[in-house]
Amino acid sequence: MLRNRYSGCLLSAALLVSPFAIAQELPKGVPGQDGGTDQATISAGEDVTHTGAKATRAAQPATGIDVEFVDKAQKAGKSEVQASQLAVQRSSHPAVKRFAQQMVTDHSKANEALRQLAAKKGVSVPNDTGVNPDIEALKGKKGREFDVAYMNLAGPEAHEQAVTLFQTEAQKGQDPDLKAFAQKTLPTLRHHLSEAREVSAKVEMGK
Repeated sequence: MLRNRYSGCLLSAALLVSPFAIAQELPKGVPGQDGGTDQATISAGEDVTHTGAKATRAAQPATGIDVEFVDKAQKAGKSEVQASQLAVQRSSHPAVKRFAQQMVTDHSKANEALRQLAAKKGVSVPNDTGVNPDIEALKGKKGREFDVAYMNLAGPEAHEQAVTLFQTEAQKGQDPDLKAFAQKTLPTLRHHLSEAREVSAKVEMGK
């Protein structure tokens, strides 16, 4: 009889201890018997070793040389598009019109891509509605005078500066995404520079 009572006490103690022991053995994040968890539930397939690091990297804003690159590239790109839109409308030179249309298409795409990328990096690109004196001066010209002025504004010199700006970012930029954007855009800018030199030469020679 005494033996049965002793066995019953041991069984009762085991039942009391079991829920605590089970809870201790549950992996972190696995629901316990009451439906709760010791930590927030981990989503299936989530890489818990890198999630925090990824979030930190994504939240880091661009600084220094990268911000300067965005500012200069946006201003130059906007001026290029505005001047080229005028050239498409007003130039009577076939080569100039073709070149200008290509500049509108390519630079508009690049400007928008850079604007979206800059926004993700926390770099605001102000919507500058101020008057550009170079564009205003271009509006007052016609014929060959217009073509010469347009190529001086948006031709070889402008694209040499653009290539230098993007090449500097590609080599020395700190933000990997902005560096990649600069590297990807460089071949197009170099092609524009080559075309600008050819068209500018034709305009200068009156061909």
